[in-house]
Amino acid sequence: MKTSIQKRSTQQEGFTLVEMMITVVILGIMAAVAVPTYNKFITRAREGEASQNLAKIADGARIYFFKEHLDNNGIVLSPRFPGATTTWYRNPSTNPCPGGVSKYAKNLAAWQQYPWDELNFSLTTSHYFRYMYKYDAASGSRGPRYDIRAVGDMDCDNTRSTFRLRGELDNATGEIQRIPVTVTNEGE
Repeated sequence: MKTSIQKRSTQQEGFTLVEMMITVVILGIMAAVAVPTYNKFITRAREGEASQNLAKIADGARIYFFKEHLDNNGIVLSPRFPGATTTWYRNPSTNPCPGGVSKYAKNLAAWQQYPWDELNFSLTTSHYFRYMYKYDAASGSRGPRYDIRAVGDMDCDNTRSTFRLRGELDNATGEIQRIPVTVTNEGE
């Protein structure tokens, strides 16, 4: 009977230093691409809050405008948006990044005030933006209009993103025309 002699391998198994260095370089390149993309994705998601909430406030202003309102004597008032003219209503009352935190804590009571309750708008969770609303009465041939803004500072660097949505009554058609959202410092 023949015996088979197995040769033992004298080579070590594992990775060489060069292979490890190449792997680290590839991972570094992937991280360099992935981290900024991820940060941009997070910022866009946060900014989606502003656009959606501006639309909700504008919808509330439109509904309020076309709803019949009576004065104390029961006389029907002319159509109007909620709020006193030329007064900015701000909620929350503090600027973005209170205490160095980019997110505002939820505060249901703050949204149950004029004009937010008339706009049928409130935030039931924490949020990244401060919301502002103003109504201007009709002037000359121009109909009444509203101006809504969302102001946020995503990274507390004192650079603020501002989203603005305006609407105005078209006297010819009787419809409220929305002016598309404008953004200042998007993705700050």
